[in-house]
Amino acid sequence: MWTVDAFDVDFLKWDFNRSFTEAGSMGGRTDVRRVFVEHALGTQRVLDRLRTARPALRIGACSGGGGRIDLASLARTDQAWTSDNTDAVDRLTIQHGFPQVYPAQVMGAWVTDSPNPYTRRSVPLGFRFHNAMAGVLGVGGDLTRWSAEALDAAAGFVARYKAVRETVQHGDKYRLGAPGDAWQAVQYVAGNDVESVVLQWRPGPTGDMPVPRLRLHGLDLQAVYHVDDDTGRSRPTPFAPARRSPRTGWRRNCRAGRTRAGC
Repeated sequence: MWTVDAFDVDFLKWDFNRSFTEAGSMGGRTDVRRVFVEHALGTQRVLDRLRTARPALRIGACSGGGGRIDLASLARTDQAWTSDNTDAVDRLTIQHGFPQVYPAQVMGAWVTDSPNPYTRRSVPLGFRFHNAMAGVLGVGGDLTRWSAEALDAAAGFVARYKAVRETVQHGDKYRLGAPGDAWQAVQYVAGNDVESVVLQWRPGPTGDMPVPRLRLHGLDLQAVYHVDDDTGRSRPTPFAPARRSPRTGWRRNCRAGRTRAGC
């Protein structure tokens, strides 16, 4: 508690990087592994105290790439560290599996440096940000080494994410493709159908292949949607979300971010 107050901490990442050494009872008791249960319960009690005393404090659960992602922990934290692997291409698979159980609003997704510190793969900044926008966007790179151009672009991506964050974190999710597909995309739809966010990636070489047409879901088939892509250009062209149907003349917003590795 002292650390949180002394340094005016507003976000705390709760990690567990060291396993127990010689854990358990040496007296031949039948509950020698009870220490592991008590450790988990003790952690929950500490988090409960933090929550009660500092309700505005945001807490991220983290433990060895997800070992602390359980319902008891998520009831006490705001988000979870999905994996130590922050390679944006590998994350397409990781972030396809994680939301099968947990919502996007708890899926920590950070933009880190390129080449990636774990895989040494180089991925464009736009791809890394669009990948992280699929969950709880964070930035974990060494910003002192980023160019002025990269910092300016990053500020734009962060602002863009904040504009669609509500839909991504609280909307209905549709998977448009799966890991291994040439193109992969994910769609989020606001609960009132007013807005949809589409993120699309091509992890391999782009070549001359055209961007495939996506069959979107969860939209109002009677509406005309205003498409605003991530290039800053708006296209007020009507389109059918899943099939042709009569559409009214009023508009709603559909924001789409598309990026390709290697572009």
